[in-house]
Amino acid sequence: MKKIFSYLLLLAAIGIAIPLLLKAQASRSSFVRVIDIFDGDTIKVTYQGKPEKVRLIGVDAPELRHSTRSVMYYAQEAADFTERMVKGKRVRLEFDENNKYIQNRDKYDRLLAYVYLEDGFFLNAELLKRGYGFAYTEFPFKYQDEFRRYQKEAAEGGVGLWGKHKKKR
Repeated sequence: MKKIFSYLLLLAAIGIAIPLLLKAQASRSSFVRVIDIFDGDTIKVTYQGKPEKVRLIGVDAPELRHSTRSVMYYAQEAADFTERMVKGKRVRLEFDENNKYIQNRDKYDRLLAYVYLEDGFFLNAELLKRGYGFAYTEFPFKYQDEFRRYQKEAAEGGVGLWGKHKKKR
C-alpha cells in the first residue's frame, strides 16, 4: 500500500511539475544584440547564434518597405525611433504564452516577442504611447488592453502619427 501511495505522489508531482516547466519555457526571455532595423515594428537580432527577424507583438507600425506598396505615412519616423532606441544595443526578448503553440513565430517565420532594453524600456509599449504605430489586436496577447489604451491616449493627445496631419486607419 505504501508503494502505491508513493507512486501516486510521484505521479501527482510530475503532473504539477510538467505544466510549470512548460510555462517557464514559454515565457522565458533572453538578451540578444539588435543588428538591424527593418521598420518600426520589425528588427533583426542575433538569437541563438544566428540572425533572426523579430516582429514586435501587439504593434503595427506604418510600413517602410513593402513589395507592393509605397512608404506609408509616418513609417520613416517610426523606423527612426526604433533604430535610435535599440540598434546595436542588447535587448531582452520576452515571448507571449499565447504564441507558444506556434513556437513564437508568425507565418513569415519571424520571432514574435516583446522587446525590452536592459534598463526596462519596453519598446512595444513606447511605440504606441509615442504615436509611432497602432495596437495590433487581431491575435490575443497579454498586454492587449493596455496597448489599446496606449493607442487611444496617443490619438486623443495628437501624439506622433495622430498629430496635425493625422490619417484615419
